[in-house]
Order: sequence, then C-alpha cells, then structure tokens
Amino acid sequence: AQILVIDGRGLWEARGAAGLEGATAALVQVARRGDLRIVALSSARTRTLSAEILSDSPALVALREMERALLEADLPLTLLCPGPLLGPGAWGAAVERMARPASGPVAPKCRFSFVDVRDVEGAMVSALFRPPAGRLELGAPPVSLRAFDRRCAAWPLAPVPPAASDEPALGLGDEIIDAGAASAALGFWTRPRARTLRETAQWLGRGVDGSGS
Repeated sequence: AQILVIDGRGLWEARGAAGLEGATAALVQVARRGDLRIVALSSARTRTLSAEILSDSPALVALREMERALLEADLPLTLLCPGPLLGPGAWGAAVERMARPASGPVAPKCRFSFVDVRDVEGAMVSALFRPPAGRLELGAPPVSLRAFDRRCAAWPLAPVPPAASDEPALGLGDEIIDAGAASAALGFWTRPRARTLRETAQWLGRGVDGSGS
C-alpha cells in the first residue's frame, strides 16, 4: 500500500487548532478512499502529563486530539509520539531548559525521557518500510530533572537562547517513556544521552569540548 505521511506539528503551525482538526479528518478520508496506510508524527509529549497540564498549550491539546482521531479511524497506522526533544535543530521545553537550567519548576523526584530529534527522524524512516504498528512512544531511559539541570549548569550560558515555545515546562510531572514497542516494531534505538546533551549544548553555542565534560 502507498503511504500517507502526516507531520502533526507542521500541520498545527500551518493551520492552528481548528485547521488541524479539519485537516486530520480530511487526511483520514483520503487514506480511506485511497487504501493508504498512515505514518504520522505527533509531539504531544507523554501520556503521563495530564490534560490539565497541557491545557495552556493549544498546540499540544490539538495534537492529542489528532492522535485520538487517527487511532479511532481504524486504518493501517504507525503513530510516532516522541518525548521532549533535544539534539541539534530541536525545539521545545527540553531545549529551553538546557538554555536556562533550573529556570523552571522542579518536582522533588521528577524524571523525564528525552529523545534526540535525529533518532526520531530515523524512526520515521524505519516506519516507512515496516508494517503498521499503532501508537509508539520514542524516548531514551529517563533522567532526573535535577541531574539534567546540574549537567547543563556546568556549561557556559548559551549566548542566544532558543525562541520560546508554548509547551508546558519540564518539571510539572514525570514524563517516562518505555520505547520497547518501538524497538521491537522499528528497530528503534537512541544514541547515548551524554552525546545528545553535549551536541545540543554545542549547537546552542555553549562552550563544551568534545570530552563529554
């Protein structure tokens, strides 16, 4: 079957909440009429974040609705749902936190599973050549937010912080991902967390050498 690729964040940026809902419905109809299978990318963070926490982010609310509509359509589907993004070219709450460590809330034992945007891109490519697998979460093993802040605070401040996003800050609750299903279905893997942190910091303009310190 031919493949219909859907980038949820791209649709949101082009159309907004009302437009995303309508575009999703239209794409589902296109897939149904054309006997297409769907490979879709969302960025609605992890299911462990409550709807109340997400309510201040129209984009993430709309993306969760997109996920629901795609899953209920009963079509051949692989839906990729990454955790907070890091890596060169990434955006969102994790990149903002790295640029300004300890600038947001910290739950006492909060942990989160970030994922390198390059590994998400690899999963998208794999999904094009693998059978439909339903909803798959993408993320590395969790790290504590306190440890993340300590690591980032040891590096010189980024001279040009990234543009602010509308995502909820990290630290409002655990965001832990089990990527076992993605590993089995797609051969998904994540590069070492230390490498992702170091290369994201270098991309942000921090004075980080190649030693991992």
